[in-house]
Amino acid sequence: GNAYAVLVSSVACALCFYDVSYMGYALCCSLILGMLTVSVGSLRLSITMHLIANSLNYVLALVGFLDHHLGRLLEILVYLLISASSLMLYFRLHEPIKWTSNDLSSNSEIPFERKAEALFSSNAMAIWFVLVLVMVLIQGWIK
Repeated sequence: GNAYAVLVSSVACALCFYDVSYMGYALCCSLILGMLTVSVGSLRLSITMHLIANSLNYVLALVGFLDHHLGRLLEILVYLLISASSLMLYFRLHEPIKWTSNDLSSNSEIPFERKAEALFSSNAMAIWFVLVLVMVLIQGWIK
């Protein structure tokens, strides 16, 4: 189902970051982008949002490095813009009109428990979790 796919892909995305403090942010962003992908039925919006977020992050970091006060002001303005657009999107999503363009059903023939069991009992997933844990520990040790 869609919820399972979004959850697993978001956790996988978060675990790809070696900085533990960044994993929560990556998980939340991945969940939001995954839900948008499911509701729209296309990856284009999520890819565009990801590109804009990364570009904006680099620009704000550069401006903050060059001029601390201007950087803080721009961060506040971007935060307010994101908050306002998020509120508008929230109210738009909660209108009684169904505006999704995705016609796929979220019903699944396999229950969630079986999917989780199959995912976490695979050897490849176990090796991947161990490698991610080792890489996080190594990065923490190097710092």
